[in-house]
Amino acid sequence: MNSSNEPSYSNPNISAEDQPQISTSKELPTGYEQDASGVLVRRDIGNVAVSKESKNRLISSEFDSIEAFVGLIEKQAERSHRAYNEMIDVLNQKRRPDQQLSSIDRSAFDRDLAHQIYEWRDKPDSNGKIDAKALYYCMYYQNKRDGTWTLNATPNVILTPDEIFALAESFGKRLPAGTIINDEAAIRQYDNRQLSGSIKPDVTIRFSLMPSTYSTDSDTAENNLKRLGVARNGEYAEEYDKVAVPSLLEAVSYWYNLDAQLDKKPRSQEHKTRIRHINLPVKRVPRDFDNKNRLNPREHSVPISCFSYEDCAEIFMSDANDMESARFEIY
Repeated sequence: MNSSNEPSYSNPNISAEDQPQISTSKELPTGYEQDASGVLVRRDIGNVAVSKESKNRLISSEFDSIEAFVGLIEKQAERSHRAYNEMIDVLNQKRRPDQQLSSIDRSAFDRDLAHQIYEWRDKPDSNGKIDAKALYYCMYYQNKRDGTWTLNATPNVILTPDEIFALAESFGKRLPAGTIINDEAAIRQYDNRQLSGSIKPDVTIRFSLMPSTYSTDSDTAENNLKRLGVARNGEYAEEYDKVAVPSLLEAVSYWYNLDAQLDKKPRSQEHKTRIRHINLPVKRVPRDFDNKNRLNPREHSVPISCFSYEDCAEIFMSDANDMESARFEIY
């Protein structure tokens, strides 16, 4: 593992524009300072000024302020940092010395997280107004869906399918039945960027918030995507500007981050982790012979990912038209 502050070496299996991004900012975001140990802490800067309109539309939760919600995110930093470096270690096991990714120390992790929280909470919009709409959406969701949010720290890299599968298989070593990956040939039809998600400029870590319950009621993939599109382009456009379907890499990263946060492992986590990656193009997947010995291919399939502590972690292809709820992340 390369724990230095030097930039990570590139992966020859991916294109130049998809190489790992390294955070070069040494400045602290507004409202933060470093303590004697180098860990970032927030100064008391008061409640964020939000518009009355945003509060009236979205605020309906157990939290009486954005600061209370942000505090819950920041409390996850220590364990999320540990999960992130565990993933870096797994990825480096199959990389040559000149391809190693860099781990990150706690102070650098906190600095990157502080910048992300600034984006979510403090960054003014085009009119110079601070509305923290993405976080108000989280608070509204938490009350409406009776769910919680997990801080998800994903390496800001474009990985090959083999590397994503290696992360999934390593995670499965802590589960009774390991990791099961089906339909590999179909999954490999997606390119590296589709499976990994987009590179975020000028940062080492791609932070997101992942919900513990579904973001929509059960419906087809097409309708769930339409619902997200309408939300983005309609009345709630600004609130949904930071909402997206997680990539497969972000989904596997979520397994590590969620597991790190749990002191007690519940019997099943499938309902918290099952993601149908409905943002990806559908693929035609061969199916086993049915009871009449006829091959019945799945014509419109997309990847699904999930894990359960009483069983296994799974990645496979499933019909995109099946009725199922969708899970959206805040990025």
